[in-house]
Amino acid sequence: MIGTYPLSHKIHKGHALDFVRYANMLQGNYAESSAAAVKNAGSTEPDITSGLKNIAHTWITDKVFGKWDKIHADNAVNSQYEAPYLKGMWSYVMGSAHVAKGHMGP
Repeated sequence: MIGTYPLSHKIHKGHALDFVRYANMLQGNYAESSAAAVKNAGSTEPDITSGLKNIAHTWITDKVFGKWDKIHADNAVNSQYEAPYLKGMWSYVMGSAHVAKGHMGP
């Protein structure tokens, strides 16, 4: 065995995908960052609190890359989550999209 985890990329797939998402985000690669986020979120049940961050990572990736129209288009689906963490994260991302698009009132 080499390292502290045997086959860690297989045992800790979600953690590995977090690194892939973040590394691609830092390199400005939206397609790969988004793909890793979506793949990681796809294995998450919205009722299990330990995986909620995986769902929010897809939204944060869109926010970081300024995908404002996509965020607005996804509002009907993403605003349906009941978990307080997801409600808060979606409000943050949606609020950022409103500000970026100039949808702020006086």
